[in-house]
Amino acid sequence: MTPFTIDTMTTQLLADPADLRAAFERGNALLIDAPFAPALLRSLMARAANAHFVGDDVERIGTREIEAPQRVGGTISLLLARPAFREWLERATGLTPLRAVAGRLAQTRANGQDALAWHDDMDGNFRLLGVVINLSDTPFSGGQFEMRHFGNAQPFLSHRHEQPGAMMLFAVGPELQHRVAQVTSGGPRRVYAGWFLSQPEHASSKF
Repeated sequence: MTPFTIDTMTTQLLADPADLRAAFERGNALLIDAPFAPALLRSLMARAANAHFVGDDVERIGTREIEAPQRVGGTISLLLARPAFREWLERATGLTPLRAVAGRLAQTRANGQDALAWHDDMDGNFRLLGVVINLSDTPFSGGQFEMRHFGNAQPFLSHRHEQPGAMMLFAVGPELQHRVAQVTSGGPRRVYAGWFLSQPEHASSKF
């Protein structure tokens, strides 16, 4: 059973967050297979497929495309920002306070260039919990999301977002890094990428 269901008007919290806390602390991440109500997911997927994207060079990290303007990304940020859901996540992860949400719809293409190198997502000390939601409507190879401890060459987590709507929550901190590998065929890999923050995101934030 999915621990919560996000719908257009409400978020149903279906599981005790304490049941997820140990898994998150052990692995620094949680994978949620079906967090969205089906009709809402279909709407988000359709809107994402028809969104307008522009190139985005992330300094010292890599290249991708982002939605411009952030209509789908903005909608998802609002859905995730519901107070009861943020409080539930605080208890499920131990990360607090989660006072705001920011994110964007982004895609990486099988063009031999798009990818994000190892980075920690730190922007001041405001980003506490990362979130990636798969909105890809075409299968792809490559494009793994990987996490490692700072200073370690080998990732402790490698995940390819395949199921539409599936969500990954992951800890953000200076001791943790992640990257997105190149998509080698198919795609694009299209995701909502964002953060739960201790205060609203700076207007200049990029990655």
